[in-house]
Amino acid sequence: MLLIFPKCMRYHQIGHFFGINLEVIVNSNKTKVRKRITLIMMMGSIHMTSKTEAILWSIALPGFAQILNKKLLKGIVFIFLEFLINVNSHFNTAIMASFLGEIDRAFQVLDYQWLMFYPCVYMFAMWDAVKDSVQGKMSSYSFLPFVCSAYSVTVGLMYSPIVQVKGIYIGPIFFPMLSVIPGLGIGAMLMYLLRKLEKKKE
Repeated sequence: MLLIFPKCMRYHQIGHFFGINLEVIVNSNKTKVRKRITLIMMMGSIHMTSKTEAILWSIALPGFAQILNKKLLKGIVFIFLEFLINVNSHFNTAIMASFLGEIDRAFQVLDYQWLMFYPCVYMFAMWDAVKDSVQGKMSSYSFLPFVCSAYSVTVGLMYSPIVQVKGIYIGPIFFPMLSVIPGLGIGAMLMYLLRKLEKKKE
């Protein structure tokens, strides 16, 4: 976000304000002064979570890791999206029914129009949390396992009504969960191959 004050002569760089970098530019005809100001909205210094902690909190609820990383606005947005999609898709009811072995009921209560948004939001929130935890210093193509998992879970969700093992439906919860595995595998393989190609070009 950029704020411009034409009559003054100062630059103020404000970082980490609710997860948004604010830059205030003030122009003058003669000189320009640049200053850095760190605005911390919570008590104490900024301490990023580890990758493992970010992933585990994101699995628990998208947005939690962003809040731990002091990215409050992003965290609130992800939590809002989680509740919006969860409630409208009746996801929690389907989870409970699936764990109780009531797979038919899980299929009946789900609203797929809403639930189809969930995998991409969920995996993006996880990737964003991991990226924040290392302050953006990620290896090339590190996003691919997350992206491919989002794709594979979405596809798994679409195929869940017809996939059976020995005449038993795996269900709309467990089959998409299992679909994470090929997504991670494909993403890791693509990441490895693209990194090798990158090295050869160098």
